[in-house]
Amino acid sequence: MNGVQVILVTLVGGGSLLYFVALRTKLWDRLLVLALALSGTWLILRPNHATSLAHFLGVGRGVDLIIYLALVSLGFVVLLLFSEIRDLESRLVRLSRASAMIQAAAALRAPSQAEEKETHEAAHSA
Repeated sequence: MNGVQVILVTLVGGGSLLYFVALRTKLWDRLLVLALALSGTWLILRPNHATSLAHFLGVGRGVDLIIYLALVSLGFVVLLLFSEIRDLESRLVRLSRASAMIQAAAALRAPSQAEEKETHEAAHSA
């Protein structure tokens, strides 16, 4: 194993460990990350396999295949994050509306503090 392979395997392993320890995700997501980490480690340790797979799929070099796959994967990640942001925005709007309705209902039920103070002062001055 040469120097860059040690660095890359360490980065893949560290990133995977951080993912599994710090993030609470669904089983499907964990299995996908595990599969990607294992396949990434395999391709780092055996770059000739990436080249063989690239030739089999009609791509010139293994690194080109990996870049193509990374770009497609990045596109899916962007779409998933966009979808999650839209979902969070929708949930925030619903929560804000519910909070506004609760505050409005509470304001209608209870007399304002100013009215209470005026009533209290009028009762004591008379």
